[in-house]
Amino acid sequence: MPKLSDPIKVGKLTIKHRLWLAVVNINWFDWFGLPMPPLVKFYEERARGGFAWIGIAGGNVLPTEFGGQTIPRVYHLKQVTGLNR
Repeated sequence: MPKLSDPIKVGKLTIKHRLWLAVVNINWFDWFGLPMPPLVKFYEERARGGFAWIGIAGGNVLPTEFGGQTIPRVYHLKQVTGLNR
């Protein structure tokens, strides 16, 4: 039986251990779908806490979709770059 400290392979990606943070729906995104500083800080703190995998709530992948004003959007390079932070 695998342990939490064992690596896990997801597709081509190998994750160093199995400790993950489930999706948390924190809508700290601006009107353009970019993460606001409090959101970046929130995820930085979780990463420092040792989580190997952190999920974020779903978002829009097409500019014609409307799922709310402050959710992530990933249809423009600037938005993807913002999420990489």
